[in-house]
Amino acid sequence: LVNAADGYHLWSERYDRELQDIFDIQDEISLAIVGALKVKLLGEEKAAVLKRYTENTEAYELYLRGRFHYSKWTEEGMKRAIEFFKQASSIEPRFAPAYAGLANAYVFLLFYGFTSHAESLPLIQTAAAKAVEIDANLAESQFAMTRMKVFYEWDWQGADRGFRRTLAINPNHAEAHEQYANYLVVMGRASEAIAIGRRALELDPLSLNANLNVGFVFWAAGRSDLLREQGEKLIESSPNFFGGHWQIGVERWAAGQYDQAIAALETSVACGAAPMVLAYLGYLYGLVGRRDKAQKALDQFQEFSAQHHLLPFEMAMVNAGLGEMDRAFELLETAYEQRAGILIWLKYIAAIMPGFRDEPRLAPLLQRIGLPA
Repeated sequence: LVNAADGYHLWSERYDRELQDIFDIQDEISLAIVGALKVKLLGEEKAAVLKRYTENTEAYELYLRGRFHYSKWTEEGMKRAIEFFKQASSIEPRFAPAYAGLANAYVFLLFYGFTSHAESLPLIQTAAAKAVEIDANLAESQFAMTRMKVFYEWDWQGADRGFRRTLAINPNHAEAHEQYANYLVVMGRASEAIAIGRRALELDPLSLNANLNVGFVFWAAGRSDLLREQGEKLIESSPNFFGGHWQIGVERWAAGQYDQAIAALETSVACGAAPMVLAYLGYLYGLVGRRDKAQKALDQFQEFSAQHHLLPFEMAMVNAGLGEMDRAFELLETAYEQRAGILIWLKYIAAIMPGFRDEPRLAPLLQRIGLPA
C-alpha cells in the first residue's frame, strides 16, 4: 500500500492460504488496509466492508467468469456471461450480483437488436426485481432496475432517482456513471453529462463499453472532437472491436464526410457489429445514391426479421435513407409500441439525417417518448 502523493510505502503483507478460504482472506486484507490507513470504522461501516453476497466459492467464481465475458461487450460475450450468471444463481439462489448481471446482460442483447422485446423484457424485469428483492442496498441491483426505467419504461424522474441512489451506495461504480451520462445527455443536460462521462472513464479507463458509450455522450453534448478521440483510442487499443470504427463513422457522417463514414462503418460491420450499425450504414448508402447496397441491407433486416424477430428501428433508418419516409415512420411507430431502447437517442441520430430531421412527424414522436424537443 503506497501513498500516491509522495510514493511513501505504508504497508505490505504476503498471504499464503488455501483457495477455499478466499472470503476470509478478503476480510483479513480489507481490515488490514483499514488499519494501515488508521481509519476507524463504525459498526455499520465495518459491516459494509465485510459484507459477503455468497459463501460459495464455486458460485463466486462463476460470477467472476460472467463478469469477464460481460466486459467483452459483444453478442457472444453477453450470451456466455448469461450462462455463467445463471449457473451462479442456480448454485446460490440468494446471490444478488448474479441476478443483476443477468438483467444487465439481457439489456445489452435487447438494446442492440440481438433478441426480441417479447423474449427479453420479461427476463430483464424478473432478474432486476429479484436482485432488488434480495438486496435493495446493492449498487448493482439498483443499477439494473434503473436501466429498465431508462430504456424500456421511459420513467425519467424514476431513472434520475435510481442513478443517484446507485451512486450514493457506490460512488465508484463506473458503469453507473457511464449510463447516468447517457441519461443526462438525452435529457438535454449536456454539461453534467460530460462531467459524469469523464468520471466513468477515470474509474474504468480500459472498459470497452465506457469508451464506446461515453464517446457518444460527448458527441450528443456537442463535442464531436471528443467522439473522434474516443474512436481513435478504441481502434488503437482494440482494433477488432466494432465500437471505435462505429464512432469514427458517426463522427465523419456528422461532418458530412460520407465516403469516410461509410468506410469506417463497413469496417465496424466486418468486426461483428450489432445490427444497429448496419442500419447506419444502410442509411448512408441510400443517402449517397448507392441504392443497391441500401436495398441489400434492408433485405438482410427483412430476412432476419422473418427468421428471428422484427428490427423496426433499423429498418426505419434504411427506408429513410432510400427516401421512403412514410414507411420509415410506420416502422418507428412499431418501434415505439415495442419500447425500443434506441429511441431515446432518436433526436441525435435524426439530427445528422438530412431530410429526416425536418420531418413534421418527428417532434410529436419525441414528445410521446418524453424527450426534450
